[in-house]
Amino acid sequence: AKSKRVMVVGGGPAGLEAARVAALRGHKVTLYEQSDSLGGQLALASIPPFRHRLAEAYKYLAVQARKAGASIVMNQAVTAELVEREKPAAVILAAGALPAMPPIFRGKSNAFLAWDVLRKKVQVGQNVVIIGGGLVGVGVAEWLAAQGKTITIVEMLKRIAADAPPFDRMGLMQRLAEHKVRMMPSTIAEKLENGTLVVSKEGGIQETIAADSLIIAVGAKPNQTLLPALQTRVAEVYTVGDCVEPRRAYQAIHDASKVAREI
Repeated sequence: AKSKRVMVVGGGPAGLEAARVAALRGHKVTLYEQSDSLGGQLALASIPPFRHRLAEAYKYLAVQARKAGASIVMNQAVTAELVEREKPAAVILAAGALPAMPPIFRGKSNAFLAWDVLRKKVQVGQNVVIIGGGLVGVGVAEWLAAQGKTITIVEMLKRIAADAPPFDRMGLMQRLAEHKVRMMPSTIAEKLENGTLVVSKEGGIQETIAADSLIIAVGAKPNQTLLPALQTRVAEVYTVGDCVEPRRAYQAIHDASKVAREI
């Protein structure tokens, strides 16, 4: 394949792997990351206790991408103007996912996204209710419980941490119990008002829970905001990783590698 100017949008696992493979194939690759840190959700996932080894994965990917010859630009959001100025032959969109905020909590001053809590962008109170008991929610729960907060996890499904690998889940559930984290599976959050959250449990039984802060960890939706602008300006546009659909890091990396080999 002849060498092309390739722009990669996003420095998470998928973007880093796409940049590495494209650079190895002889393309002139520039990766843009809008924040001041690489790793995307993998970096956030490595913050809670017992998860620090996840950081090794994205650090390794970043080193390998640079070794392969990709240049990495931090603190730079990709805009239509930047694309027009750089004129890449191909763009790999690896902008990840955007966390979902349920409509009932939008605009509430004490409802925060789990990602913002992990990034220490927001301060949470003493009584914390986490909406969503998947890996992100329980990770934040363990992290905050270790800081002495009183935590309740509200999860619609019958199982807390249903998406955790079985062996990891055992240890995780044990540590949450030791931290006296209250777990409420099969429970739906109804409304938040004046520092209390109303939930309904199985059989429609309602309960109110003290909530100084509410943390939302109910998943994410693909971030494709840049896609229309790219499609009208660039001949080849590829989407990889979570901006196709949110899933596991290894799937995003695999996907990115495959796409980059085809450019």
